[in-house]
Formats: sequence, C-alpha cells, structure tokens
Amino acid sequence: MIILLTFSWFLMGGIAAYHAKKRGRNSLLWFAVGLSFGILGVILLFTLPSKKTLFIAPPSVPILPEKTDSPLFWYYVDQQHTPQGPMSSLAFEAAKKEGKLDPLSYVWNTEMDSWKRLKEI
Repeated sequence: MIILLTFSWFLMGGIAAYHAKKRGRNSLLWFAVGLSFGILGVILLFTLPSKKTLFIAPPSVPILPEKTDSPLFWYYVDQQHTPQGPMSSLAFEAAKKEGKLDPLSYVWNTEMDSWKRLKEI
C-alpha cells in the first residue's frame, strides 16, 4: 500500500513538472507542489494562466530588398505575421483604409533604412 501511495505522489509530481515546463513555469517547484498536494497541485497548475510570452514583433519580417531608383514600393507585415508587398503607394493606402494595417503594423518602403511601426511614420 505504501509503495502505491509513494508511486502516486511521484507520478503527480512528474505530471505537474512536465506541464509546468510546457506552460513556462518552474518545473522543479511544480514537481514539489505535485508531490506535496497530488492531484490538487496539478489542478492548481492548470487554473493559473500560462507564463509563456509571445514575441509579436516581427517574427516573420522579410529581409529588406535592395534600394533602387525605381518608384516607391511599400511592404508590410499583416496581422497573421505574413509579409505583404511590394505594392504601390495607392495600394498601400487602400490596405490601410481596409483595416489590413493597424498603428503597430511593421511597414517599409524602398526609401527607408529599416522597418518601422506604422504609427512612427
């Protein structure tokens, strides 16, 4: 009986540690919580929000094309982090009016040195 009880304590500790690591929390601490409180510790872990942070800006920004003396072309990263462009200034303005860009969207044109947020230009 004591062996089964000890096994279940360590099992709950392992489950808590595994899921804590996946949720961005300290796995050693949560192993101890799972070991001490059993299923209640695991339930407590799942009631807390995940600590993993999302890196929103800009994970999929493409490499800048070379500057040329050609007409001004615009590029932007949409809300699904997909690069869009090249497009004319008229098409870029239409995309803004359609709500495809917000003030935090990254934009670039062939006259800029680096990507900037729309609100910065």
